[in-house]
Amino acid sequence: AVVSTQSGHYAGKSIMSWTSMNLDRYTQNIHDELDNLEKVMCRVRDMHDVQLDNVLNGIAATPLVEIPADELYSVDEFLAMFERETEASGVKLARQMELIELSLHDIINYLKQNYSEAELVGLDDQYRCLRPEGKNQTRCAECLPCCIFNVVQHFHSRSTEAMVRSTRNSLDAIRRRFMISTANQFMKSARESQEPKQPLFKADICLAIPQTVMKPSLDDIQGCLNKGVQMLLHTCKKVKDWGKPDPEDGRHKVFWKAISEHKDIQKVVIILNTIVNSTIVEVNAALQSFSHYNYLWKDDRQEALDQFLEIGPTLSEFEAKLNLYEKEAIDIYSMSADKQVGAILLRSEPLRLALKVECENWKHLYASCLNERVKTDMN
Repeated sequence: AVVSTQSGHYAGKSIMSWTSMNLDRYTQNIHDELDNLEKVMCRVRDMHDVQLDNVLNGIAATPLVEIPADELYSVDEFLAMFERETEASGVKLARQMELIELSLHDIINYLKQNYSEAELVGLDDQYRCLRPEGKNQTRCAECLPCCIFNVVQHFHSRSTEAMVRSTRNSLDAIRRRFMISTANQFMKSARESQEPKQPLFKADICLAIPQTVMKPSLDDIQGCLNKGVQMLLHTCKKVKDWGKPDPEDGRHKVFWKAISEHKDIQKVVIILNTIVNSTIVEVNAALQSFSHYNYLWKDDRQEALDQFLEIGPTLSEFEAKLNLYEKEAIDIYSMSADKQVGAILLRSEPLRLALKVECENWKHLYASCLNERVKTDMN
């Protein structure tokens, strides 16, 4: 259409004058050519905006994994959720990329309808340059096949950028759930003014004599997160890289390599690979907060009872011992049930149950001894 319009103007520049007899027909022809060019431009613009721009913007703005802000996950639940979400995202992305490829070919084919036979030379699927330059036969970037090739490469680059942005935003959303600002860690005023982030993982504080432990461990949660990240990156393995020719073995090339090796993606992946284990100091501090109860399982019960009996305790002293462990059991259950460390919620219910059992064992020991003493005194 552009070439046709330029050809129509040629007579006005070289042949026509203000006294030419066919001036009206010439001007009408110019208006017709301009109207045709406007129609072509409007059609291409609409196809570009609706079929390409909207889809590409949608890909860039849509996360590959939707993590509910108020959900807590065990390791198995997290991996199951990630597998489900990434599988659905991979299918959706593949459809969107196929739509972009088809839409781009629709635009090119529509433009070809307005080309002459001479202009269609070289406009096959490879868009071979008509005037290659130099020994390396580089593209001239001026012939029509080169122009269309550059358009295809432009939208291929935009497709890659959209997938990179979607992947990076998905990884950043996970990273933000784990982030603890410096101000939050060291400034009380900042800690009081900012709402804590909703935790992502749940873990139990358990008694594994002789120490309190976290189940699953930090290594287990870190390994789970690493698997989830790889699942997210592998979503791109389901998406055909339409901008590159398929190899001779017939298998489609995919976007995975371009996405996974992108510098912005690798930066976030490196952070996520250690982000859970980086909270080890805070987790150990949370576990140590129960250390003042460690005498319940560390002290030898029989030895403690023998030392108590050596002083010849009275009934009131026996009662004081029983009340001590009763009070410990009450204090244990009045403590805060959960502790949040970064994106991990440490639940103390299993530990509290174990400590209650330990208190009951101590009470049972002293109560049994008291019963035996009472029986002896009565006899």
